Amino acid sequence: MDTLIGIESIPVPAKDYNTGNDLKDAIWYVLQRKATEHKRNGNLDLAIACLRKSNELSDYENEPLLSEKEYLRLPKYIALSGKKELAKLEKDKIYVRHPEFRDHRLINLRYISKQITNSIKYKNDLVKVATYGDCPKCKRLKGKIYSLSGKSKKFPLIPPEIFIDGGHNENCNISIYSYYPGLENDDEGDPRDNSVR
Repeated sequence: MDTLIGIESIPVPAKDYNTGNDLKDAIWYVLQRKATEHKRNGNLDLAIACLRKSNELSDYENEPLLSEKEYLRLPKYIALSGKKELAKLEKDKIYVRHPEFRDHRLINLRYISKQITNSIKYKNDLVKVATYGDCPKCKRLKGKIYSLSGKSKKFPLIPPEIFIDGGHNENCNISIYSYYPGLENDDEGDPRDNSVR
């Protein structure tokens, strides 16, 4: 990982190392750290090559290994090398490959769908809403308990803006998780207090 040829020769997919330390085993992660090291040492070409390979490895997976911020290190470093137009092209390519970075509802829906599938599998009808971010509409849903089927006498049917739309706008970060009355440590007392009135 100290020469362009060495970095470019890493296969996609690549086998992880077996160092015994999970943070050092994943090649995509090691490449991210090496990029920082190369940048610090003034070797931007090597840093860019590391980030490009890390992005390629992440793109190979069913779900990206990297966050938006980690992906965008590549165009940032390209811009630092003075190639502003190339940096913009690279950034645009990242957003084409990962539209979920510009519209969080796409990620939300993926996780909400998985949770609904798990809830059905385990025959649990109740879910609790978790929200992150500044959307005032989503904040009102935080901690609310809903029924997936609408058959609960205590909790209302889950609103369509959660399971169909994945939120109210592209910046919403909303999710659900299984709720089991009596098993959850609810600091707010009776879980029915969190239901929508």
